[in-house]
Amino acid sequence: MVVAIEDIDRRDSGRVFSTLVRLLGSLDAAEEALHDAFVAAAEQCRAQGVPANPESWLVSAGRFKAIDKIRRQSRFVSWDAAPEVAEAAAAVPDEQAPTALPDYHLAPAGMADLCRRAGRIGAARAHYRTAAALAQQEPERRFMLRRLAELGGDLGG
Repeated sequence: MVVAIEDIDRRDSGRVFSTLVRLLGSLDAAEEALHDAFVAAAEQCRAQGVPANPESWLVSAGRFKAIDKIRRQSRFVSWDAAPEVAEAAAAVPDEQAPTALPDYHLAPAGMADLCRRAGRIGAARAHYRTAAALAQQEPERRFMLRRLAELGGDLGG
């Protein structure tokens, strides 16, 4: 089975890749789709044997895997597309900062926690710095700075 997959890879991967580039319009998307198609081919070959036309099967599998990925990504808001609360808070001059909202540091702190859980350490550091700068009480500020230190971030004041 491994030999069959290697033969298909050697013989058909170039044509499959170029077809996927044409269909998907991106070298990166085509490369990921080709990889996913070969993973699916390895599973299929193990269960049902080599398809009659492996090249067309790989193109179809790669295209469907790419479509599935696009659909999954469209369900979630991109971190990069989400509005940055920290930028909005930093844009407010001190004399216009709301005095009735003593907890407005919680928004960047919440974003920092989400970024931390998602593995976006750089963004989490930036949000913890902003939360620490916005915190009005010293214990809250120290807590944010401690979280920042746990991530290996510059305490920055």
